Amino acid sequence: DLRFTRDETAELYRMYQLSLESDELDNVEMHTEGWALALHLLVQQRNRAPNTSLLDDIAITHMFEERFFAAYSKPQQMMLARLALLNYFTKELAMDLYDGPPVELEELGNHPFYTPEPFTGRLFWHHLHHLFLRNKQYMLTEEDKRRTWKKAAEHYAASGDALEAISCYRKSGDHISLLKVISVFAPVP
Repeated sequence: DLRFTRDETAELYRMYQLSLESDELDNVEMHTEGWALALHLLVQQRNRAPNTSLLDDIAITHMFEERFFAAYSKPQQMMLARLALLNYFTKELAMDLYDGPPVELEELGNHPFYTPEPFTGRLFWHHLHHLFLRNKQYMLTEEDKRRTWKKAAEHYAASGDALEAISCYRKSGDHISLLKVISVFAPVP
């Protein structure tokens, strides 16, 4: 496991000459889950704005926007906003939701803010980045959202994840497909 423990996190911040109170250390641990990149980014943010709380939501959002999101093309940004609607995604689903040149999608292949689930192909956003991306949903029209949920539902159903498929079909408004998934995965005798 590559996560920092509470003691390792405290030591890391001491190396950066930052002293954290016990409750602030608990808060950092809860929000970063010991994720090294998140810990490093919080230090960078503190160095840029020393009088802010280490986990200041506005400062974190600004940092994600300025250092990462703004560097992506519009199609990449739209895809990230779409993926943030979902609990998890796969590379295949990301490709299906992407409207830009394929070479740009390859740039996102080793995105530092998602974690692969072993043996399943599922990708999960780190929750700090997921929160940031959820704030980007204003970029999406209602039709974008429905299309995203519909495509996600199709992928989830094909992979056997009935609960996610049902949830996404419901959000997309496709109740006929929702009922089909229910009948396949929970047939009535």
